[in-house]
Amino acid sequence: MRNPNLFFLWPPKNGDTGADVYGRSSLKSLPPNSILIAEHTPYTPLAYLQTVEGIRPDVHILQIRPGGDIADAIKRLPSNTDIFLADNNPEYYNLSKLPNATVEPFGLIYRLVLSPSS
Repeated sequence: MRNPNLFFLWPPKNGDTGADVYGRSSLKSLPPNSILIAEHTPYTPLAYLQTVEGIRPDVHILQIRPGGDIADAIKRLPSNTDIFLADNNPEYYNLSKLPNATVEPFGLIYRLVLSPSS
C-alpha cells in the first residue's frame, strides 16, 4: 500500500509523477461544469493543476475535511450537476447522511449517484 502523503504531496524528485498523472487524468475525464469533491490529499494536486496550469477551469473542485459530512455541501449544489468523488474511502467521504447515494467507478475517480428518496 502506498503512503498517500508521499504519493500526492512529495515533489517528484525521484521521478514519481503519480499525483500529476492522477490529477490530469481525473480532470480530463470529467463532464463539463461538473463538481469534484476531494479531501486535502488529492485536492492539492487537482487544485494546483487547475489554478496554476489552467486545466479544466469549468470544473468546481470542492474541498472537504476527511470524514466530514458532505450531505450539507451536496444539498447546496444545483440538482442537475454531475458530482464526483476523488476517492471512495468512507473514512474520507462520509456518505452516511445520504442513504440513497451510490458510488460508481469513473476512471480514476467515482461518480456520486443520488437516487430520489422513496
